[in-house]
Amino acid sequence: MGKNDWGSNHFCERFFESDFNGLRVTWDARILDPHASFPMHAPRTNSIALRLRTLVVSPIVVGLFLVMAACGGSDSGRRDGGGFGDASEQDGADTHDGQVPSDANVSKDASDGAAPDTRTPVVYVGGYAGVISWYAYDRVTGALTLTDSLNTGGSPSFLAVDSEHLRLFSANESGAQVHAYAMDATTGALTHINGVSSGGAGPAHVAVHPSGKWVFVANYTQGNMRVIPVGNDGVLGTATDTRSVGANAHQVLVSSSGDRVYVPCKGADHVAQFSFNSTTGTLTALSPATVSTANGAGPRHMAFHPTLARAYLINELDSTMVRADVDAGGRLTLGQTLSTLPNGFGGTNKCAEVAVHPSGAFLYGSNRGHNSIVTYALGGDGAMTLVGREGTGGSTPRSFTLDPAGKFLLAANQDSNNVVVFSLSASTGEPSPTGQSVTVSSPSFVGFGFLP
Repeated sequence: MGKNDWGSNHFCERFFESDFNGLRVTWDARILDPHASFPMHAPRTNSIALRLRTLVVSPIVVGLFLVMAACGGSDSGRRDGGGFGDASEQDGADTHDGQVPSDANVSKDASDGAAPDTRTPVVYVGGYAGVISWYAYDRVTGALTLTDSLNTGGSPSFLAVDSEHLRLFSANESGAQVHAYAMDATTGALTHINGVSSGGAGPAHVAVHPSGKWVFVANYTQGNMRVIPVGNDGVLGTATDTRSVGANAHQVLVSSSGDRVYVPCKGADHVAQFSFNSTTGTLTALSPATVSTANGAGPRHMAFHPTLARAYLINELDSTMVRADVDAGGRLTLGQTLSTLPNGFGGTNKCAEVAVHPSGAFLYGSNRGHNSIVTYALGGDGAMTLVGREGTGGSTPRSFTLDPAGKFLLAANQDSNNVVVFSLSASTGEPSPTGQSVTVSSPSFVGFGFLP
């Protein structure tokens, strides 16, 4: 065996058969390194009437299946001459474990073979009007229905939800603060917990560590980033680290393993890269400490492929999308570069957001000026191929998000005061207007949270 389709991992492959109430089932169990973040293969279904989508297996779950097979009264079989769990055929390939972060605003769903997410989605919208609004979301139509809103007294221009969907954090751009809110488990309503200094002027982005114990903020005007601890009660504490990263720090992206942190700096034309100690809350620069873009590119936001060791960087000023390879140490190498604009476009444009489809098959970026979403198809190696562009139904799409099933895209148009819903083609990934939209004053962020 060699490397799998999602990057290199240690895994072993065995097959066994069980008889459940007279139904013969052949399982294909691949056991991944327990620290890896890559998905599982689906079980083989050539000899079963029951079709199973994806079997996410841990050693404990495998043991349970073996017990179930024994209780079913059938002898356990095997293929390929090996015993289940025999380590003699394990692949010793290198691993990129931990370098594929999950998007805090997009959860896995049926689009990538995982079991559908049955939690209740809530859509949160923040912006420059000082209000955070939350909406009920229809999974079938993508329609949004306003539930309520909270006047924050500031400018909550970017929001982030923790991995447990218990708390929401906001960057208050005008007040140079970060705020914490408790999320009601029934309605998604927000209750303010506290606020602390962001450590610099113009906080543009906030992110949450996968553990939920740390919040990161990028200060655009100050050109720095700060690490803030989160108590068990959700209270933001005293900063544990503050780093100068480069002019116009615009985002903090944290790996799913929580041990790597990246900061695109628009004014410095580089991405700062760090390792992170989740025990002490401190950062250490990688070597090299920064990865340079083209002069004047203006790197703004970055997103990771859900299964490949690849990242995609959108450049605000030269309107380009760049693919980056991520090595085993978390270091970036920039590569393929494509324009986000059509040939011959002569107007002013500034790119904003970037997101990868949950399936890993498509990539999206927003154009402010051309006022469109650009779509790329992603190959098996993560290479980009232009699919097309679709107008956002408004002006200045500063933010957009994908629903957890990968069926809809929600675009927040800051200057036309609306959030517009698009359906996504399963075959091409292209967005198409659904006719659904809501009016929101100066929206600069749209994203998902979930109720139990």
